[in-house]
Amino acid sequence: MKIFMAEINKRSIPTTLENLPRLLLLIGELNVKDLEQFAARLNHGVKEAAAAETSDKTSYMDLIKALKDPEINRSVTMLLQLLRGMGKE
Repeated sequence: MKIFMAEINKRSIPTTLENLPRLLLLIGELNVKDLEQFAARLNHGVKEAAAAETSDKTSYMDLIKALKDPEINRSVTMLLQLLRGMGKE
């Protein structure tokens, strides 16, 4: 019990315990089904980005040409919808 009390009195633990109820309320408000799909797409994108060669520079014309790719266009559209939804009051 002494070790447990010493660990719980560390600097970051009281703040974590104070924020825990708010975090649980936030989790309750999330639409988990949609979030799972979004997270899966995000994970796939991160895997692709990690495997890609990043030494090349991207010009404005490269960006415009990339929008013709259906996968990139779909992703950009999804990001724009996310930003639009976040900006609504």
